[in-house]
Amino acid sequence: MKRSTFIINKMDYSSEEQMIRMKLEPYSEVKQLLFDIPNRKLGVNYTSGFQKVHETIS
Repeated sequence: MKRSTFIINKMDYSSEEQMIRMKLEPYSEVKQLLFDIPNRKLGVNYTSGFQKVHETIS
């Protein structure tokens, strides 16, 4: 399993968290999402498909 951390500049509220969850839900490669809303960080644990995850979040 791999893990990447993304900085989400516009992630201020839990509503943005829900939007990101909905975008990544279809990808079976994504195993866990770790949100740090105060610091605007998202940790993603995944098995493969980094590029797809990155493009979806960006």
